Amino acid sequence: MNQEENIIIINNEKDSAMNYRERRHDDWNDNYTLYRDKVITNRLTQRQTVNVPLMKYGMLTILKEINESPLIYFDNKDNNKTNEILFNEVFDYYSSKTKMNIKDRMDKKQCILYGRTFKKLNIVDGEFTFEIVDPQDMLIERHVDPAMLDSARTIIQIGIFRTLTDILNNEDYSNRGKDLLKAYVGDMPIQEEESNFSRFVDKQKRMSDMGLTDAYDPVVGETYIELNEVYRKEYDKKLEQNIIQVYVVASTDSGLIELYKKPLHEVIGATEDNYWYDHFPYTSWATDIERTDFWSDSPADIVRQPNKLLNAWISQLSENRTLRNLNMHYYNASNSQFVPQTFQPVAWGWYPVPGNPNELIKDVQVPDLSESLDEMQFVINIAEKAIATSGTTGGTIEDRQVTLGEVQLAVANAKARTRDISLFYNEDWKEFGEKYVKMIEAGKDKLDPIVVYKKGRNGKKLYRKEIEVGKLFTKSGYDVDVKIASERQEQAIETINKLQAVKSIMPNNKPLNDIYEQRLLEFIGLTSEEMRDVIDYQKSLEELSKAEVPTPEELGGTMGMTPQPTTRPQAPVIPQVPTSPEGMM
Repeated sequence: MNQEENIIIINNEKDSAMNYRERRHDDWNDNYTLYRDKVITNRLTQRQTVNVPLMKYGMLTILKEINESPLIYFDNKDNNKTNEILFNEVFDYYSSKTKMNIKDRMDKKQCILYGRTFKKLNIVDGEFTFEIVDPQDMLIERHVDPAMLDSARTIIQIGIFRTLTDILNNEDYSNRGKDLLKAYVGDMPIQEEESNFSRFVDKQKRMSDMGLTDAYDPVVGETYIELNEVYRKEYDKKLEQNIIQVYVVASTDSGLIELYKKPLHEVIGATEDNYWYDHFPYTSWATDIERTDFWSDSPADIVRQPNKLLNAWISQLSENRTLRNLNMHYYNASNSQFVPQTFQPVAWGWYPVPGNPNELIKDVQVPDLSESLDEMQFVINIAEKAIATSGTTGGTIEDRQVTLGEVQLAVANAKARTRDISLFYNEDWKEFGEKYVKMIEAGKDKLDPIVVYKKGRNGKKLYRKEIEVGKLFTKSGYDVDVKIASERQEQAIETINKLQAVKSIMPNNKPLNDIYEQRLLEFIGLTSEEMRDVIDYQKSLEELSKAEVPTPEELGGTMGMTPQPTTRPQAPVIPQVPTSPEGMM
């Protein structure tokens, strides 16, 4: 298949994936603007710019319940504990540098608002990095299994803007593609590429609704071109199997221009199991996954319509109150030349009518709509129940007599429902960890050594350690363990309670006691090095205690004989703080 045929197929797949996704755009825009406390007025139902912050209240309450960042730990399958410790230190280094905790919050908020979120893994300038990708920048072919992103045949990331100068100076891009792009741009004045406008109207609409006046026509200093990264599974005759090909194409009004093409496993690097033959460098999760629709609903979708209904009612109530306060009147204007005029509400306004409805003067009747407040509360309660954000979990107490047991049960039920999200969330981070391992394995020759600093055992002196990331891999690799801190703590408490029960039956079982002590040390949050110090010291005390017990020979060998004085044994030497970086880890 030649280049032109490939581009035609990619363009068709892009249009199909865009059609599959764009039905969600209006909903996403409404969710976002309501969350940002912005409303669009109209002449019929929303005449006042008022917004009930139901969307923000509901979303922040859910975020509060799932605000813990994941605890990711890598276990070395070959039981090489030194490499395991260093490998986890490397991940902690990258986590800190890439602001993982902040991006995790962005990831959750994006999923709650839109129903889907994406993470992209990469190696840039010798270091691992990742980013949270906007769902409006991702196109997925419609036959994908929603539970497995890697089951897709094609994934396209759009909305990547680069200046024409940067593209032409990129040595990885083909000269043919650059020439076609230059021919397309020609002698156009410096401007943003016009095709970008039609491609991203929906995305820019959110910024326009936020008050950004030049969202559709930003002032830029150079010509900007939209690039698309296309990941396609194609059959490779040499390997006799499907592999992922990476394309970089420029999106223009006249079509797509291919700038780059290369197999993914050559871009990222090779692994022992050829992992990148059929795995994309993306992960994705959803809050309400379903089999038939990849772009599934979000919690914000449940709140959207009740919020819009409340906004309309509050707008009408606000206008009703204003009109009632104007104290307007009709008066008799018995005049055959009377011409009805448009009703313009003004304070103390007088409006002529061709007749005498009440002989002379009649108040303009504006009905009281305050009874709708009860209906509004009903709508709010329904929305809260639908997304498990009751007043108690949101930080407020209901105005009725309830028992402590009822409050605890309601909170527990609400938390149980929000924790359902953790199932998909944890699986996504586990997949992220697995792809991180494979990314590091494949890019070990591209990764620069990193430098970490760690306090010694006395907790005062800092030690410097340079780690060569590529040398941390052993033959079998690493397993990934992902848990939330609160869940891990609950499991630890349950395990300790069970061990206590068994320990009461077998109090002198040495292996069981050792396991029990280790679980206690893990529960209080000690590091592996700290646990080793505590255990070594405890063993030294036990050995010392055994050494101090006199033997029968020391007592004279027979009962009643006066024992001879013995020399007190010396206590074993406790390991000291290392004085060199090599002894730190």
